[in-house]
Amino acid sequence: MQEEYREIHADSAVPADVEATPEAVRAVKKKLRSCSNRNSLAIFLFLVFGNVFTIILSMLIGFAAGLLGYVDTERMMTLANLAAALGLYVIGVPLVVLIRNLGKGHHRTKDYFARPQVSGGFICKWTVIGVGVAYLINYVCSFIWWLISLTGFEMHVPEMTSENSPLGIAVTMLMMAVLAPIFEELLCRGSLLFHTRAYGEWFAVITVGLMFGLLHANYQQIFFAAGLGIICGFVTVKAKSIWPAICIHFVLNLIGALQTVLLSASGLMEMEALDVEVEMTDWLAQVQIIPLLLVYLLAFLCLVFAIVALVLLVLEIVRHRDRLHLKNPCPILSTRQKFVTYFTAPGTICVVILLLVWTVVNMLGIFQ
Repeated sequence: MQEEYREIHADSAVPADVEATPEAVRAVKKKLRSCSNRNSLAIFLFLVFGNVFTIILSMLIGFAAGLLGYVDTERMMTLANLAAALGLYVIGVPLVVLIRNLGKGHHRTKDYFARPQVSGGFICKWTVIGVGVAYLINYVCSFIWWLISLTGFEMHVPEMTSENSPLGIAVTMLMMAVLAPIFEELLCRGSLLFHTRAYGEWFAVITVGLMFGLLHANYQQIFFAAGLGIICGFVTVKAKSIWPAICIHFVLNLIGALQTVLLSASGLMEMEALDVEVEMTDWLAQVQIIPLLLVYLLAFLCLVFAIVALVLLVLEIVRHRDRLHLKNPCPILSTRQKFVTYFTAPGTICVVILLLVWTVVNMLGIFQ
């Protein structure tokens, strides 16, 4: 069953018993470079579809609103975001996965959604670890960003609010907690990971995780998204299914969606946007206390998640190191050779540069 699974999902590298002659090494590097280019093409297409759907649907909704005399711009933006998300995730991602899987034989998308070959306890434990480690990384990075801000360098903070209405709340929850976990895992842990794992399972987990972080093109999310991606990749390889990764991603995004909705309901972001000094009594009169208290409660729970996750991860490393072992079906290349070969593929170089530039542009708020 496991070998059948490997044949279905992974690109072909070389048998483990092949002698590491210069010719064999060059052949494997060529295949790995091709795999890297195809993965990066899939990521590029994901970015293209995302921007195309956003631009076209925003224009169409704006045009329709103009014809109908509809002037609620916030509602229009909510509808445009919903339409773009549905287009990207429901149409774009399956199309990208289909393109990535072309020419690979018996590749079936439904195989990614196989029944997990791990226990419920394993999934629960690694969900706590995944979410907690993501927040732990976020805390460390936030401290670094704060130190940088003390130098006077201004970094644009991405907007984390939604329309404070039933429609806005529903759209935020749908986009962040449902569509993103399912379809991003389908692309990254479903297609990209399993095409890369023939060159080493830990290598594939780390490589795809790093690219998943870069894919966010947001300096506040890159590092914790990469950490999340690595843990989701490890769990996917162990479970032989993307369902546990979807579960981890869902919990993290659900917390984020709740924080976004509650922040919008509290009115805190609007107060900060005014950028004026106000008395505490005036501040309390203008914010919604209950949503704000719930935001702080969620923040406290995230801190608890991070502490528990750190303890569980340390215990896993110290007491159950053997459980972290993954297979290396391509020992002909060293770990260094694999990473150098993968990230020096022409297509991957271009996509990485594009994502880094995009991240810097977003950080500086050039188009905001």
